[in-house]
Amino acid sequence: MHRGMRVINLIVVHCSATKADRDFTEQDLEVCHRRRGMNGPGYHFYIRKNGDIKTTRPIEKIGAHARGHNAQSIGICYEGGISERGRPADTRTVWQTGQGIAGGLSRLQDLRSSGFKSGFERKWRDRA
Repeated sequence: MHRGMRVINLIVVHCSATKADRDFTEQDLEVCHRRRGMNGPGYHFYIRKNGDIKTTRPIEKIGAHARGHNAQSIGICYEGGISERGRPADTRTVWQTGQGIAGGLSRLQDLRSSGFKSGFERKWRDRA
């Protein structure tokens, strides 16, 4: 295994727990996590409602999103997860669905036991 690479055997998908009718940017996510005492977002990727995928943590860096599983996982967070009325809800857009996530991840280079290469940032909808 090359230096800087790690074994990845789990992909964990989270929501930002924000209202679907409000924008919550990757900068907002960073501020939120820093206010909680973290050194930046704990997720590797953040998926905006419009399908933009933002790299928020290098793949080589262990995440801070799923206690007990961070060392072997990739953390993905999608924008939303709370209804306009403030209740937990599946607010994923077509670009944030499991099918979209699988399609986007299948296009990453080196999705093998040695992990991902970082720097991936593109719109899944442009590739579907």
